[in-house]
Order: sequence, then C-alpha cells, then structure tokens
Amino acid sequence: MATTPANKKNAIDSAMFVLKFSREFSYDENQAVSGVAEVLKDDLPKSDEVKKFSINLDVAKPQQSGEFETAGLALKKFSPDGVILWELNVIKDSIVAVCKSYRGWTEEKETAVRFLKAVLHVLERSDNQINSIILQITDRFIELEPNEYDIGRVFNKNSCYLTKNVLSQGPLWHVFQGWFENDNGGREALCLNVLNISTKSTAVHESSIEHAIHYQTNKPQLVASYAGEENCLDSIFDDLHERNKVVIKELLCAEQLKAIGL
Repeated sequence: MATTPANKKNAIDSAMFVLKFSREFSYDENQAVSGVAEVLKDDLPKSDEVKKFSINLDVAKPQQSGEFETAGLALKKFSPDGVILWELNVIKDSIVAVCKSYRGWTEEKETAVRFLKAVLHVLERSDNQINSIILQITDRFIELEPNEYDIGRVFNKNSCYLTKNVLSQGPLWHVFQGWFENDNGGREALCLNVLNISTKSTAVHESSIEHAIHYQTNKPQLVASYAGEENCLDSIFDDLHERNKVVIKELLCAEQLKAIGL
C-alpha cells in the first residue's frame, strides 16, 4: 500500500481531552491545582508550574511593582528516548489531557479521565463552572510515493466533507469546516464539530485530519457535578468518540478504513 496510517494499528497522532470553564482559574485555584503534581507523580513525573508576570499599575505611585505568580500547571511523561507520551496542562480556563501514544480508546480514555478528575478533585468547592467538554483527535497518514499522489489513496472522493475543488488541486490542499449536532444523550447540549483537513509535503507527504467535538451544555455545571459522578465524563467522551468515528468512516477510503480497523 503506497499510503499508510501514521501508527501501525491506527492513524491517531494525538487524542486531546479538554474541560473548558466559564472563567480563568483564580490565584487560589491555581495554588490548589499545584498539589496535583504530587498526586500524579508516578504517572506524570515531569512537573512545571506555569507562571505569569503581573504588574501593579498605580498612577499615584511613581515606582511600579511586578511579580511572578502561579498561573497553571504542566505535567508530562516521557518515553526512555525522550518522546512525550502524555501531558496534563491546567492553564487559563482549561484542563487539558493529551495522549501522544495512542493504543486504544478504552485504555486512553480511562487514563485521561483519571487525570482530569485528579484536578477536579482539588477544585471541587470552586464556583467555577464547566461549560464545554472537548475531544480532539488528530489522524495522520503518510504517503510513501509522493510523486504519484492520488487523493483517493487516503480519502473517499465522494465524501461530503471534501469540496469538489480539492479533488483537482494536487497534493497540497486544506479544508476547514464546522457544524452543530444535537446531543443524543437526552442532555440539554449541542455538539459543535470542527473539522480541519490538510496536507503537507516535507521529506514525505502527509495527510492530516484534526476533528474536535465540543460538547456545549446550555446549563454550565459546577465542578462537583463531574468530580462526583463516576461515569459522567466517561459517557460524554464515549459519545464524542462515536461522533468522531462517524466522520472518519465517511471521510476515508475503504482501504484506509480497513488499515485502521474501521
């Protein structure tokens, strides 16, 4: 096969699990979050505090002062050869768990939810609200014979997600689009799909599919609503994952679907 998925068993380059809040985390919330590094030290041994520099501007005082303060947390796990396997970032208004060594959905989702809940646990009394839950999956395919590019080696030429124009544009093109879907779980929410498909040529030719599904509730929930319910986040991420598979099945050609087990 002239074109192959980026990984042997799947094409997933990264899977990102995100909780987005209604406001940025306060100083006290960021201080509480810093304790998560100790809780997850066996899973994510590399720890860095995110700092920001604040300047106190007072026109009545000729001497202005500034200081660094905690503004988030960045945790990482590396492979023996220095490749990032997992990341957990808490910054501004979001908690983001990133898997860069994807093996299978159930295993990676459970790990991501465990990381997210470790942060939610220390924020359980916060009045900050979660208003969006996001799953972003990036698939990548490698063209082994770029001089003989054929869009049909990766993509379904009749897919509704491809414009007619890109079918005749050769190896370099880009399609970006978004649409809303209703939530299937009986919850008062909408799902915003953001689909970014692109190609690039370096030493090899690559096709990339970045699909983010934003679960947007009409009634933002307090942290405790998600920290305390064992299966709530699991079920939402499961639903978003199924939506991703629907898009991928429509977007890829039969040969690539077979290669990644769909």
